[in-house]
Amino acid sequence: MNKNFRELAKAAFEKAEIFRKLIEETTMSFGTESFHITVSIGVAEFSKKLSTLDTLLNSADEALYQAKKNRRNRTEYIITK
Repeated sequence: MNKNFRELAKAAFEKAEIFRKLIEETTMSFGTESFHITVSIGVAEFSKKLSTLDTLLNSADEALYQAKKNRRNRTEYIITK
C-alpha cells in the first residue's frame, strides 16, 4: 500500500471530524424554531483492492453505515489491506 494514500486518508478523516463537530455545534433555525443536527461520515482509504471509483465509494458507504450503527454522529474510517 502506498504510504501517501494512507496519509491522505488520515487527513480526510481529520477534516471530516472537523466538519462533523462544526455541524454538531451549529445552531440551526427555521422560522422561530432553533435546533441542532448531526452527521455521520464514512471515509475509505484508496488501495489496490479499492482501485476503482465504484469500489472506493462502496467502501466509504460501508464506513458510513458503520458510523450510523455505532451511535451515529461520528466518523468511521475503513482501511483495506
